[in-house]
Amino acid sequence: LEHKSNQLAHALVAQGIGRGDRVATAFERSVELIVAQMAILKVGAVFVPIDPAYPEARQAHIYQDSGAKLMVCQHAQTLAVAQLCLAEFEYSQFSSDALVTQQQSLDDLAYIIYTSGTTGKPKGVQVSHRAINRLVKHTDFCQLDTTTRFLQLLSPAFDGAVFEIWATLANGGCLVFYPGNYIEVDKLQTVIEREQINM
Repeated sequence: LEHKSNQLAHALVAQGIGRGDRVATAFERSVELIVAQMAILKVGAVFVPIDPAYPEARQAHIYQDSGAKLMVCQHAQTLAVAQLCLAEFEYSQFSSDALVTQQQSLDDLAYIIYTSGTTGKPKGVQVSHRAINRLVKHTDFCQLDTTTRFLQLLSPAFDGAVFEIWATLANGGCLVFYPGNYIEVDKLQTVIEREQINM
């Protein structure tokens, strides 16, 4: 994870991505999603999660409204924007060494999440590194540590997924991805028992 996210971070720099730039991500629940988010944060950029199942018009609105310069995705999307697709990405072409970048501030943006759009067009909510840190470290509402086994269940484009992912990773826990796009009650119970999920 560390090596792949470093390699992708170097690729992003080669594409001209730097501190404060917006980078859209279009992934289902997957390791590649985590690699992409880590790489974007490592270059000091801001990730903008887009559900690849969204209608193209909604994807286009989020991409344009956020000011994204690039979309990192698992597979090519129909959206006519600059894309870096990990299914075709040659990790070995880039260094796995950590980037040397300008120091970031806790007040720098980490991500922009878009609302459901019940009032019309979805609106972006900007979230800083400080806000994520406050949410996932030294919590008093649940126990998060190396024994945590968290089921990543939500769409990456839903704000709650940030807690699932970063509360687990920031505390040394194990993140388990729910397989498939649709949640089935019987399957969910099987996954919880088999993977010994405790969060």
